[in-house]
Amino acid sequence: MTADLEKASSKADDKMGEAQLHETTGNVVDSELARDAQAGADAEKSMTLWQGLRAYPKAVGWSVAISMATTMDGYDTGFLGSLLGLPAFNKQFGYVNNGKYTIPASWQSAVSNSGSIGIFIGVLINGWLTERLGHRKILLSCYALLTGLIFIPFFAPTLGVLVAGEILCGLCWGQFSITAATYASEVCPLALRAYLTSYINITWIVGQLLAACVMRGVSSMDVNNHWSYKIPFAVQWVWPIPLFTFVWFAPESPWWLVRQDQLDKAEQSLKRLSAKDSTVDTRNTIAMMVHTNQLEKAAETGTSYIDCFRGTDRRRTEIACMAWATQVFFGLPLIGIPTDQAFNMGVGNRLVAFVGTALSWVMLTHFGRRQIYLFGVTLNVCVMLCIGCASLANTHSAMWAQSILLILWPFITSMTVGSVAFSIVTEVGSTRLKAKTIALARNTFNGLNIVWGVAMPYLFNETEANLKGKAGFIFAGTGFLCLIYVFFRLPELKGRTYEELDILFAEKVAARDFKKTVVKAYQENLEKSEVHVLKH
Repeated sequence: MTADLEKASSKADDKMGEAQLHETTGNVVDSELARDAQAGADAEKSMTLWQGLRAYPKAVGWSVAISMATTMDGYDTGFLGSLLGLPAFNKQFGYVNNGKYTIPASWQSAVSNSGSIGIFIGVLINGWLTERLGHRKILLSCYALLTGLIFIPFFAPTLGVLVAGEILCGLCWGQFSITAATYASEVCPLALRAYLTSYINITWIVGQLLAACVMRGVSSMDVNNHWSYKIPFAVQWVWPIPLFTFVWFAPESPWWLVRQDQLDKAEQSLKRLSAKDSTVDTRNTIAMMVHTNQLEKAAETGTSYIDCFRGTDRRRTEIACMAWATQVFFGLPLIGIPTDQAFNMGVGNRLVAFVGTALSWVMLTHFGRRQIYLFGVTLNVCVMLCIGCASLANTHSAMWAQSILLILWPFITSMTVGSVAFSIVTEVGSTRLKAKTIALARNTFNGLNIVWGVAMPYLFNETEANLKGKAGFIFAGTGFLCLIYVFFRLPELKGRTYEELDILFAEKVAARDFKKTVVKAYQENLEKSEVHVLKH
């Protein structure tokens, strides 16, 4: 069935360079391929949520299974920082200071950031490996490798060995959220894409919630019981084997197979993702993928990290990075400040975030990505401003107000920016650079978290700035700057196929005009060699 597509793709490669659409977009592609591609795109754009669920139930199941990897990422990063609050951990690795076991500040920083360092490197590696190995091989290798690496921190005799083990584990954790996001965005039709990419936020929160519950449980164990800090490490062995089994049977992304010119396998994968009685024409869907890939090739979209900063891809990379970075600028570091009730607050915040993420699906059904994002940033800037104002009144009521606002923040963020950011980041990059765009965006988020993690003690310490709640004014200010950025730079991506987004960015359409711009993505192949971009 894909033989004609292979011939059409070959013709498109031969014609590449003979004609261009404007100077940057598209190539002359066989008209038969274009007609099939347009039929595939029209079918996706007309598909409702329920039609998508009926047509692609297996895609939903496999995406959910692959996304469970992010639960491990959330759990592992969730309990590391809390280890320093366990008396048994401090006794094992610390020294006595004024009658109390203490771990030196330098080692505290090393333990807290060890996983983040490994994740940072792992994320970059993932962007490079994905295009070469595919999603399945990466996850299978990481699950097998992680099963062995967990032994290092579990049996670590010193802090140095523990930190080294966590960095090595972080290399695997860094693969999970990126692979899950890329896979979800590539195996699901347009009608399901936002829901299944934002679902990744739920799996991450579930991991964080499990970590908070485990740490809450072991925090009351006897100081002489070394299992109080070993149990959190041991829990990590629960996931690799069942998740390895899921991935072993999962189909590879058809988009990745198309980029590897394996069209027969791409069609087989698409059939495995759709229902047996589905009326979806897999040939047209594959044609749409081939057409999009050819358009990006003609636009000289490469597959290296440096290509993310060239031409129109530079703008797309910038938007992806800011989609995740904005959360840091409007209050995330403030929410993470430890308190006397850190273990209890950890559980409460994750529960609130879980509910918020579930409600985000209602938001995504009725509103666009840009609308939700603007709404979320605006609300959280107001929350930060209120926290700052409440801190000026040094009263018991003001303290309660700050506590309520700090619980409200994760709810608002998870319902809006935190969830929709996954959709934006996975949609905004070109298909050939998707994994690398997501990797750069995630590491922007990780890097900023590390920077703020270093800065926050200086803002809160009584011997330093001692700002406490007044730090809300700082995040209200930086959040307001982000709000301005979002208004002028974040486009509306809802309802757009990847090829339409390629053309909109190539034509340099203003962010505020994305929603009202009509793109005839295949008209250049059926009528004449030019891009038709019309505005209402």
